[in-house]
Amino acid sequence: MAFEVEHGHHYDDEYKPAQAGQPLLVGEDDGNSESQHHARLPDREGLLWEERRFPTNIVDNPFTGDPRPQLDEAWHRLLLNDNIRVPKDYLDELNLTSIYTKDGSEGIVSLSVYHSLHCLKKVKRMLFKEHYHQGKSSEAMAREAKHVDHCIEYIRESLMCQPDLSMVTFRWINNTAQHEDKSEFYPTNFDVSMHRCANWEALDAWSAQRMFDLFQVDLLQRPKPEGSLPGLADE
Repeated sequence: MAFEVEHGHHYDDEYKPAQAGQPLLVGEDDGNSESQHHARLPDREGLLWEERRFPTNIVDNPFTGDPRPQLDEAWHRLLLNDNIRVPKDYLDELNLTSIYTKDGSEGIVSLSVYHSLHCLKKVKRMLFKEHYHQGKSSEAMAREAKHVDHCIEYIRESLMCQPDLSMVTFRWINNTAQHEDKSEFYPTNFDVSMHRCANWEALDAWSAQRMFDLFQVDLLQRPKPEGSLPGLADE
């Protein structure tokens, strides 16, 4: 099933998510996570590892809340570098085919993390379907619902494939979102752990250097009528 391509503007300082902690390791990982990945980056320039807590702020956060220009722009910019060029030789080593630049030297790919973010954006927009899908036919909304279902499944698979094993602890509080009775205490989870994370700005900058706009189809090899080019999907 094919879905539309996401594009955006440069992800600048105004939209960087809050981070805590300092970089732990520049350049290369310690090797433990690399063995878990079938497909690795052609070089390691984009990887900057750090430990930090998740602020999880929903107030004054451009990615959360009701539809508004700042929110739309933040998500738009986040996905600018979703499609990138990698050497064809690298794809050959992984036994992967894609669509290719006109000279055949590079293939066009998307790192899975960008597809997950695209999917998260789709889910976010479905929460406000009256705003984002206003006037769409029932058939169009059925297709959109199927797309979102695909997205939820993709995010589930991604989270379970690379699980964050940091521990979320609990506290006793007497006023939770589920329980308004202040006379009783209820256990509520609080994530105060340090998480080992790739630095997003470094990874996105790496991707920005290799970004390819899929709408520039004149720069790509085009399929022949007989469909002999790699990357031509079967009907």
